[in-house]
Amino acid sequence: MNKKLVILRHLFLILTGIAIGLSSSCNYRDDDAVEHEVYNFAAEVARADSGALKINYMPVLDSLQLRNDEDFENLYKTVHSMARHMLSSGDHLKAIDFLSNVKNALGSSYEGNKLRTNMLLTTYICLGAAYSETGMPGIGLDCYTKGLGIASDSIYDIKRAQLYNNIAVLYHLSSHLDKAEHYYLKALDINLRRDIRTEIFLNYNNLAELYDKLGRIPDALDASLRGLQYVDANKQPEYFYGTHIFLGTLYTRTGDLDMAASYISNGTSKLKDINFVPGLVDAYQAYSRYFMVRGKSDSAEVYARKALELSRESALYPLEESSLEVLAESYAAAGNNAAAVRCLIDSDNIKDSVRNQENRIRLTEWENRSGIETLSPEPAYSRTSIFFAIIIAIAALLCTALLAVIFLRRRADWRSQKSELVSDLERLNRELIAESIDKIKTREGMESICEDLRTLLRESTFKTAQQTSRVRELLAKLTGIADNSTDEFKRTFGEVHPNFYRSLEQQYPDLTARDKRLCGLLYLGLSSREIASITYRELRSVESARNRLRKKLNLDLTTDLTEFLQSIDT
Repeated sequence: MNKKLVILRHLFLILTGIAIGLSSSCNYRDDDAVEHEVYNFAAEVARADSGALKINYMPVLDSLQLRNDEDFENLYKTVHSMARHMLSSGDHLKAIDFLSNVKNALGSSYEGNKLRTNMLLTTYICLGAAYSETGMPGIGLDCYTKGLGIASDSIYDIKRAQLYNNIAVLYHLSSHLDKAEHYYLKALDINLRRDIRTEIFLNYNNLAELYDKLGRIPDALDASLRGLQYVDANKQPEYFYGTHIFLGTLYTRTGDLDMAASYISNGTSKLKDINFVPGLVDAYQAYSRYFMVRGKSDSAEVYARKALELSRESALYPLEESSLEVLAESYAAAGNNAAAVRCLIDSDNIKDSVRNQENRIRLTEWENRSGIETLSPEPAYSRTSIFFAIIIAIAALLCTALLAVIFLRRRADWRSQKSELVSDLERLNRELIAESIDKIKTREGMESICEDLRTLLRESTFKTAQQTSRVRELLAKLTGIADNSTDEFKRTFGEVHPNFYRSLEQQYPDLTARDKRLCGLLYLGLSSREIASITYRELRSVESARNRLRKKLNLDLTTDLTEFLQSIDT
């Protein structure tokens, strides 16, 4: 009997063990459902891609068994690497969609799970960077703030340092440079203690850009060169050679052009090899500024345009904005102030457009949250949780309001600067036109003198052959000067009013050079008497020229000639 009891007891223990094992197995399968969802989504994105994502990452994903934590860790590393590839290739919108789905898959399952927490923090860091680089820093700051709320434990120091660094970048971009330096140094302190070399490089690199913005060029060079000691050119070429571009820019500003050319040339070549789009845009901008300092405005414009085209192809709005500013600098260096102002206005329009897009995304998020709370009957929240929710909501609104105030102030400053630029442009245009009119007057004066000398020669009023010969020499010299003078008025007028002569010549191709010049003077609103004074012609002669011009333009006597010409430019 006792023997039977022992057997039954052992059987019971075995069955219990099997039941526990089955239960554990079922729980584990339920528990790894998140990783399977992330895997399926990553595989779907990789298969749909016809380029590097499919070639480089599909074999890695296929090799994962998803049976243990090691497999899960490799999955998350692969997903993170895929996101970084999208960002480095300039496909930021695709990266945002990809990372948002990963974030949603992780949901709240990260609690108590270090592996998932690390992945969620990495996702928030990448997602914040993607939003910021597409010109939506407000949403980027939301991502970083959420990440800091999760990374409260010291075991996540590395992630917290990354978040500090990225928050500093946002302060940097909004010109809160003291706060930016504070957060950069906080991040650097953590990374130096833990010897996280890549992050140390990024901190030094960002500090270098900050010091450059403050005009502390020696500090910027020192920080940048220090950072290079912590990055491997073979493992992270985009970081290493991107720093070369920045060093080239710094040396351009110091006037060490040989050193600048060396760094920029080497960096551009390597960044082309790895097709690192953001770095190439920076490289073309650096080349443009280098050629401006060298006094080669044509080359500067070529590289500024290359930067603009590449940033537009990749939808990198902040880089498109900065490329427009560099292009404006190249136009200004070439004396084309009208084109420079147009570039600055386009840059301002991009800021407005991106800000509107960010606001739409924020509004959609609030609508989604509102819809979830309305439709879901569960759970019943405690007063404490509601209180904290209200506090968080108020804090979020205050942050949004603060960012709005900062933006409005910067926009007001920009509007003021733009108004000043437009005023300066109008003043310069007036000065250019006035100068070109003076040159017309000089040229016409020489032609008038030449005509008088020809009349004297025809009348043979000189007493000796020697006097006659001398007059002929002077006449030939004056004629040569007049003939060799370029039509400075047309060139200058064309810069200030680029569409006028183009439209005029398209509609009336048979006009002579003298006709076109008269059209330009009338366009400026000059009277016949003023034109006669400028061109050393009699008033009657100018009136006759106006009548001939009216016939060539097929205008009747009731049409105002000046108003008609001014309408051509609209």
